[in-house]
Amino acid sequence: MNTETNDMALSESFWREYEPTLRRICNYKLSSYPSEIDDVIGDTYLALCNAISKGIEIKNPKAWLCGTLNNIIKLKYTELDRKKKTYIRLESVEHELFYDVDFDSHELNDEVLNSIKDKIVDDLLDSEKTLLIFIYEKKLKFKEIAKILNTTENAIKQKHYRLKRKIKQLAKEKIKEYE
Repeated sequence: MNTETNDMALSESFWREYEPTLRRICNYKLSSYPSEIDDVIGDTYLALCNAISKGIEIKNPKAWLCGTLNNIIKLKYTELDRKKKTYIRLESVEHELFYDVDFDSHELNDEVLNSIKDKIVDDLLDSEKTLLIFIYEKKLKFKEIAKILNTTENAIKQKHYRLKRKIKQLAKEKIKEYE
């Protein structure tokens, strides 16, 4: 039996023994991203195969595999956080979000107007985008939002009022840039 075959047999024996445990951990830690579970499990198996093929001695395979799995899960969350951008679908909330802004009196084409609106949303803080999503997309009441964010209903109303003023001010500034 050659070294490559021995490595493969060792990898497979470790994997058969510990894969159910790793999958349970992964199912728990990635329960909000179930579509990523198989990728993380596959990456863990590849890491095991690579380590064994490089001649790395794994004295405690369960601890090594669990540590590797946890590191891969951390990397996956970092990747998902980078990809996840609070995104407001303007077409669904455009009227409500920009109702205070007078776009019609400016001679700007639709492409420029959409660009301005996108820049306005990009300039908002994540907490402000979250508030907009709760109010305009999810159609939650101020009381419900306050409960979710662990604050008072009045605080949410104030934030919403200030946010509408901020959007109006940002719109004025962005429109001036294009005129």
